Amino acid sequence: MSEAFATSPDVIGVISWNEFSEGSYIEPSVRYGDHYLGVLADILGAPPPAITNFDSDSPPPIDYNYGAPLFGGLLVVLAAGFVALVLRRPRRRSAKPPS
Repeated sequence: MSEAFATSPDVIGVISWNEFSEGSYIEPSVRYGDHYLGVLADILGAPPPAITNFDSDSPPPIDYNYGAPLFGGLLVVLAAGFVALVLRRPRRRSAKPPS
């Protein structure tokens, strides 16, 4: 970070929020808690965010349903394919006049 700040950037992007497989992450974890958020807060001179009841293993509740639109779209695609097959007419070869 000191090298990045030495260039007087307008913005510094942190792109390692949850790169656990690469060993570079700041997301709170069971092993380290919110330690790395605190490190980043110290570098930026800001207080770390309050983390309460954080569990990254549980997905957030989903309050939307894509089932009906997806099913409707599938029906439209199948119906269009069926219509295309039924209406398709075989090409007739034109008879060439004998030469």
